Amino acid sequence: MKRYVFDEGDLYKFLSHLVSSAYLMYSAGEKDLDDSYPSFYLVGSAIRLIHYLHSTGQLEGDPYLSGFLEDLRSGLSLRAYDEESFIEFLGNSTRELAKEMKRRKAD
Repeated sequence: MKRYVFDEGDLYKFLSHLVSSAYLMYSAGEKDLDDSYPSFYLVGSAIRLIHYLHSTGQLEGDPYLSGFLEDLRSGLSLRAYDEESFIEFLGNSTRELAKEMKRRKAD
């Protein structure tokens, strides 16, 4: 099976796309529980990607993504009982990831 490899910058761009799309899709919707399913699945995809990279040892030395994974898991549970906090979580996650990308670019 062919193996595909992408660098850290590509990983962060892809995660940013998933998380910011989740925020934009939900904030543009009518904020009803059914409207949050696409956002829920996009965040779930980000969680699966980070979890896979972590479980295969590819995130060693990247404490930010390990913490971000835990934040995503916690935030995803908000969808079930606190929609306002869920949308706030999506916006905060987007901003925090953007800050981390800027910090890494500056290094």
